[in-house]
Amino acid sequence: MFHLLALLSAAGYALQSVLLVPYARNMDTLSLAFYRGVAFPVTLLPLLLGASSGELFAVLREWDMLLLGGIGGGFSLTFAYAAYRFVPVGVAHALQRSVTTILLAAVAWTFWEENLSPAAVLCIALIIAAGVFLGTRKHAMPHLDERGLLGLLLVLLSAFSFVLANVAFITLSRSASPLVGGYFWEAAIAAATVVLLALRRGAGGRSLERISLRSFGAIALRSWPTLLGTGCFGLAVRLGPVAVLGAVGTVSLAFTALLAHWLYGEKLRPAQWLSIAAVIAGILGLRFA
Repeated sequence: MFHLLALLSAAGYALQSVLLVPYARNMDTLSLAFYRGVAFPVTLLPLLLGASSGELFAVLREWDMLLLGGIGGGFSLTFAYAAYRFVPVGVAHALQRSVTTILLAAVAWTFWEENLSPAAVLCIALIIAAGVFLGTRKHAMPHLDERGLLGLLLVLLSAFSFVLANVAFITLSRSASPLVGGYFWEAAIAAATVVLLALRRGAGGRSLERISLRSFGAIALRSWPTLLGTGCFGLAVRLGPVAVLGAVGTVSLAFTALLAHWLYGEKLRPAQWLSIAAVIAGILGLRFA
């Protein structure tokens, strides 16, 4: 069940990321993060089905984790959407997942004393190596900005921010209800984008980009697979090691690359497809490590 939940979570996050790419490449990325998040109090309501008042208060008492998750998630989304203008979706996602897997494994070993078998460590190393290879290949595409190094920097910043957000979510999921925790964690990220918008405006930057009601509806609909990603991640983190969950989640790069190939014509080279195959092999190995 743990591996199935991890795979479903990866698929949900990959799908919503790829579906939002057209908006990420054509509008202010912080505004996009805001519109994505502001729809969640409604679209993620199924996470609260059957929740008790005790579970609600248990999550809300962890206000410090909600604050950390909101800030980390807000920055991560902004950096990730900006990176899509410079590097292919599949490549950006691969590099982010690889860095995230390394950092989450280090955090789990340091703070939660989660030890892995030598076989599991080798499988994770294979996944990371393949992801880094995929993320550093040249990818000249006419619809992308040529400043690829800037894109990779944005991906790395997104990964570091994402780890902070995940540490908060994991803590919430293990100390309270994983589904209720996921709902308020996503709500905290939405609130953080409001604060970031206000700070940017106060510093003389641009204000929230105005969009039509139809565009907002499309963003909300395309973000809906987050329900699957967040819900399954919260449930899985109570069943298995964080490092393995992060590594299995890297299979989302295969989903992302396939969807980007199909929807946006972002074709990968044979060596990059081999890297994806290596990631999948590493994940299969984790199943039996």
